[in-house]
Amino acid sequence: MAELMLQKAEIADLLDVMEITKQAKALLKADGINQWQAGYPNEDDFENDIVKGHLYVAKLEKTVVGFISLIDGIDPWYKIIENGAWLRYDQPYYTIHRVAVSLSASGQQVGYRMLRAAILKCLELDATIASIRVDTHPLNTRMQHLLEKVGFVKTGEIFINEGELRFAYEYLKA
Repeated sequence: MAELMLQKAEIADLLDVMEITKQAKALLKADGINQWQAGYPNEDDFENDIVKGHLYVAKLEKTVVGFISLIDGIDPWYKIIENGAWLRYDQPYYTIHRVAVSLSASGQQVGYRMLRAAILKCLELDATIASIRVDTHPLNTRMQHLLEKVGFVKTGEIFINEGELRFAYEYLKA
């Protein structure tokens, strides 16, 4: 299996990121999931992530096969959690957002490998963090399974935008 490289995205990666986003939106829609169906994320969101140094691309043999945003600091959507609690509520954390894998990489465990690499990257970027947080749509069972497979624990429910329910997950630093 080819080695997966996780590196900061550059503007030159934007076409690949947008193609993978298009594929992910179509897959979510086919699964009856309304996540990513109302124009988000779009090219401006990814350009913003690139400028801020948040967006990373996963590459196999120099080909972009996935992306993930790693964001430090407090995420305002995560201040209130219901039907559970953050495991490290008042300690520093990273947040993972905007995760997708190319259909061309199907069967190569890219999602799993990319999340594992992202965990290591977050810990490398800030050794003082206590955890890594992420959320996903309640119907996005692919992502839920993947998060649990790499060691995230479902901690409760959050609400984003205009009250959209998301399942909250947290990975504790060992």
